[in-house]
Amino acid sequence: MYNYFDNQPYYPQQRYGYQPQQQQPVQPTANIDWIRVNTIEEAEHVQVMPGQKKWIMLTNDPIFVLRVADNMGLTTTEAYRFEKIDSTETKAKTEYVTREEFNAFVNSINGVMHSEEVEK
Repeated sequence: MYNYFDNQPYYPQQRYGYQPQQQQPVQPTANIDWIRVNTIEEAEHVQVMPGQKKWIMLTNDPIFVLRVADNMGLTTTEAYRFEKIDSTETKAKTEYVTREEFNAFVNSINGVMHSEEVEK
């Protein structure tokens, strides 16, 4: 850039003590602005701008919906159910007793109790 009053190059002078400030990095916010609706059908009509997502909670059911719009504006809707889980449980499979196994167990207990009554 040239100074128009002189034919000398223009060099801007910094103010004395001026320090350029560095920009702070933007911290992502952990808070989600929930939109509340009554039904999943209403959640599917929530408008989402391209490149954004909306978190929607149903007021009467333990369900939340995530609506995501890609950069072209095409939206996808995914519904999830809130479920309380026990954080101390292991991830092992839960095994259940069949009806036949339970009846065999009851009969074996009855047999033991019957034999004790006979001994008395």
